[in-house]
Amino acid sequence: MTTGYMLAVAKALDASAGTKLYDLTNAALSLHELHYDGLDRPGIYGRYPFVDLVADDVKRVRARRWSTSRG
Repeated sequence: MTTGYMLAVAKALDASAGTKLYDLTNAALSLHELHYDGLDRPGIYGRYPFVDLVADDVKRVRARRWSTSRG
């Protein structure tokens, strides 16, 4: 699946299953973008101008991943 459709599918799953998948997918895609583009200090093009914002999203995605993998 292309990244362009991931948010659309996540939104549909949110509506049908009542999950928080849309927010997590959006954070994961933002982190994926950061991997290629790096921080955008001026805050014009990228989603992350500060490392603190990156850390928050990493913690959120990791916490969700950890909770689902443990049962």
